Amino acid sequence: MSVLAVILAVAAIGINFAISGPAGADGATGPTGPQGPAGADGIDCWDLNQNGVPDVATEDRNGDTVVDVLDCAGPPGISGYERVSVSEYHTGYFVVTAPCPPGTRVLGGGHSWTNGTTDVWFWHSYPTPGGTGWLVEGTVNRGGASSIITAIAVCAFVT
Repeated sequence: MSVLAVILAVAAIGINFAISGPAGADGATGPTGPQGPAGADGIDCWDLNQNGVPDVATEDRNGDTVVDVLDCAGPPGISGYERVSVSEYHTGYFVVTAPCPPGTRVLGGGHSWTNGTTDVWFWHSYPTPGGTGWLVEGTVNRGGASSIITAIAVCAFVT
């Protein structure tokens, strides 16, 4: 073979790599590969410092001396705000209570009256014992007259 033939052959091979033809059709999908290794465990919700160790002094948020899922909580605050009112007809002495829904606490409250006399005295308007509702106490002072007395409680879940 001549030197010229070798040079032409090498040039043809180089040009073949430099200039590509049209892309061919995609081949068939290959078989599924083997299962990969298991990932690392995530951080537990109670693990505030993310060291993987239950630290009773700082991570036992509910005070039961056990660090577990019961210590997981969102940020403190209120949710489920609801206004509850109870209205009753009364003549003379009255006590009207507006109870909060189960699991909620009273945040505040008040009272009102309609119909009947304007001679209504409210002696007390305050949270019920345990903070689960609002109590209103007083008297309708006109003999025989009645009024609608309303107790109002503002309730919410408190964390």
